[in-house]
Amino acid sequence: MGTRRRPGDEDRDREDAHPERVPYSANFMDDPEFRQGRHRHVVRGDKSLGPIVSSILLFVKPHELKDELNQKFQEKHAWWLQDPSLSLSKLRHLKRETLMCSQMLDLEVATVALACVLFEKLVLQHYVTKVNRKLYMAVCFLLAVKFNEPYASDARKRVIHQLLEDIDRVHALPSRDVLTAEFTVYAQLSFNLHVPIAEVHPHFVRLLKLIESNPRKYLDDDVFTSYSALLAVEEQAENRGLLLSDPLDGFDETTDGEVRLSDEEDDAGDDSGNNNETRGRKQKGSGDGGKNTTVATNDPSMFPWHSVSLTQWWRKRRNSPRGQDESPPGTSLTM
Repeated sequence: MGTRRRPGDEDRDREDAHPERVPYSANFMDDPEFRQGRHRHVVRGDKSLGPIVSSILLFVKPHELKDELNQKFQEKHAWWLQDPSLSLSKLRHLKRETLMCSQMLDLEVATVALACVLFEKLVLQHYVTKVNRKLYMAVCFLLAVKFNEPYASDARKRVIHQLLEDIDRVHALPSRDVLTAEFTVYAQLSFNLHVPIAEVHPHFVRLLKLIESNPRKYLDDDVFTSYSALLAVEEQAENRGLLLSDPLDGFDETTDGEVRLSDEEDDAGDDSGNNNETRGRKQKGSGDGGKNTTVATNDPSMFPWHSVSLTQWWRKRRNSPRGQDESPPGTSLTM
C-alpha cells in the first residue's frame, strides 16, 4: 500500500532540494577580448618581415566603441541576461565604483574580486536587472567584506558602517534597503561564499591593473609565492578531474576533508571492486611522471586514501546485493 502524499509535500521537497551549482567562468560575462572591437588591423609577417603578428589599433570615438562592445555583449549573452538593457558598460562601471570604494575604506582588492564573482553568478542565475543592479552589487560587496576582511568584531562594525554610508552616498541606496536585501541575496547564493581561487584570480588581476599594480607587487614576494602555489594546486586538481568541493559533502560530517572521485572514475567503478585498486595504482603513479608504481593494498598505510572517499563508496553500495561482500582493500566494515 502506497503512502499518500499531502498537497504541500511536493512544494516542500522542492524547497528542501539543494540548488544545482551554476557553472562559472570569470571570462564569460566580462570577456577580456571586449576591449577594442573591430577597430584594428592585424598584420601577419611574410618573407621580408619575418614570423611576426602585430595589431594596429585605430582611433575610435569612445561612445562608438562603447556602443559596439555593448552590442557584442548582447549578442553573446542574450540568453543569459534577464534584462536586455543590462549592458557591459554598466557592469564594468559598477566594478570600478566598487574598487574606488574599497580604496577609500582601505579594503582588500581581493574582497572586491570576490564581490565581482558573487555578482556575476547572480547575473547568470537571472536575478540581476538594470533596475536592481546597484543594490545587488552593494549587497555582494557587503557580504564579501564580512566574509573576507580580516577585522576584529569592533573594527568590522566600524568598517561596515562606513561602507553603508559610502553606498548611500554613491548609489543613493539607504542602508536599510541594503541590509533588508542581504539575506535574500545570501539565499540566492545558496548560502555559499566559499569561492575557488581560480574564479577570483582573473578579477583580482584586472582590478589590480586598474590601479596600476599586479599580484606580485600587491602581495609581496612571500605571500605571492604561497598564493601562486595554492592556485597551481587548484588547477592541477581540476585537470586531474578531482572535485575540491561537493554540495553533498556539506551535509555529511563524515566526508569533511575528503576528495571524491571524478564522474568518469565513479562510473568505471560499477564493474567490480577490483577497479578501485587499479585506479589507486594509476593515481599513485600519476605524480611520478608516469612511472609504474606498485601499491601494496594489503597495507592500509600504502593505500592512496587521498584518492578515495569511503563515504561515497558506502553510499553507493549499501543498497546493493553485493554490498556485504565488497569492501575497500585492506579495510573491514562493521555494522
